[in-house]
Amino acid sequence: MIALREIDRDNFYDVIKLSVSDEQKEFVASNLFSLAQAKAYPECICLAINQDEVLVGFTMYCIDQEDQEYWIYRLMIDAAHQSKGYGKAAM
Repeated sequence: MIALREIDRDNFYDVIKLSVSDEQKEFVASNLFSLAQAKAYPECICLAINQDEVLVGFTMYCIDQEDQEYWIYRLMIDAAHQSKGYGKAAM
């Protein structure tokens, strides 16, 4: 079962180690950059994506200052866990 979990001291380093394939890197910011961005923009919420107890991805959502709507700014599934339906389930 997919669960969205808080990023804390217990999973922080594992989250920043997650990565998409080389061919996908130009399409999504690194998780390290996203976590730094969320520090500067506290309205951004970062979450770990877990399949049962296994960390498989990362997401960040935020309320847009212009339209006051929530947007998913980041959604990534680690290259080793892609094509298993985790991204769709996380959505």
